[in-house]
Amino acid sequence: MSNPLVDMEKPDVIFCIGTNMTECHPVAATRLKKAVANGAKLVVADPRRIALAEMSDLYLPLRVGSDVALLLGMAHVIEREGLVDDAFMHERTAGFEEYLQHVRQFTPQWAESITGVPAADIEQAARWYGAAERGAIYYTLGITEHICGVDNVQSLCNLALMTGHIGREGTGINPMRGQNNIQGAGDAGAVPSNYPGFQAVDQPDNQAKFEKLYGRPMDAEKGITKVRALEGAGEHIFAMLIDGENTLVSDPDRKHCERALNALEHLVVIDIFLTETAELADVVLPPLHGPRRTASAPIPNAEFNGCVRPSPRPARQNRTGGLSHRSPSASALMDLSILLPKTYSMSFAACPRSMQASTGTGSSTASISGPCLIRIILARRFYTRENSKMDAAFLK
Repeated sequence: MSNPLVDMEKPDVIFCIGTNMTECHPVAATRLKKAVANGAKLVVADPRRIALAEMSDLYLPLRVGSDVALLLGMAHVIEREGLVDDAFMHERTAGFEEYLQHVRQFTPQWAESITGVPAADIEQAARWYGAAERGAIYYTLGITEHICGVDNVQSLCNLALMTGHIGREGTGINPMRGQNNIQGAGDAGAVPSNYPGFQAVDQPDNQAKFEKLYGRPMDAEKGITKVRALEGAGEHIFAMLIDGENTLVSDPDRKHCERALNALEHLVVIDIFLTETAELADVVLPPLHGPRRTASAPIPNAEFNGCVRPSPRPARQNRTGGLSHRSPSASALMDLSILLPKTYSMSFAACPRSMQASTGTGSSTASISGPCLIRIILARRFYTRENSKMDAAFLK
């Protein structure tokens, strides 16, 4: 998020698109409700008439996947009506003249033919947002979980840049994160193009810093994304480890994902449930579930939201019908206890064609065979009770 959560109470116009905020982020949404109660105009774009749409001053029921057309139509109106912040664009952007020329061809009537949203409503939404003193955009996975997700986000950024609605209170581009602590995962370096702290891997200064920190050469090339990894399955990627994600269900194209996973020579899944993805695996490793220590977790705007308390052991019914507390299965380990022995067994240099990796139980091993794994990157996290310091290291 470009702005803190407290700024949700400050916009004059709020544009929500692809977000079911009142259900998925109910606590944060209370701030938005305060802004509406204080007179802010709310524009909601969503294929479904969700509760947020019922609160809105203007509802745009666009067709699924037509977000870019809607946003181009709005950009056209903002340019046509002279609502562009020329000073901001000259000082803070590049290529703005070409962009403004580009959007002139995408009329609201053109957008209506694709989105199904009346041209008059597209114009009204654009005028409100463009003329606002403080306009803010909020979106969630309804924008990003598309094959054109990048285009969707860039189109939203263009709206904010052409109106200067960024860098001030009550403005900005504000994605409401879709999973718990996904912000923290990014902070820790679980992004293929970044070191911990969102430091780009292709910057020489960052590379030198982390080579000194980790005591080994660091690859300056950006890692591949999950999308690219699935596209290369069976061609140049032959094995995959999936930890805590039901990829088959969460990815938008299930058939494509299923073909990719079946093309692998070896698939390992770490999950507390036998998910649809786990059913395709050659090996399923059962981790413990629930938080095991007191910790803090970053929320979407990179603030910390307090503590996550250790969870008690679940009560289970015994044979006499009473409740008792039992330890988990001896084969169930914490994720790190599963991952770390395997990463060390692979060594820093290269992956042999066959390797034995201890599962941590001291008695069983998992064999990973097949062609050499060209590139395996895992985030290794260490926590100490004394200072809770985290050291994220990439193992290759």
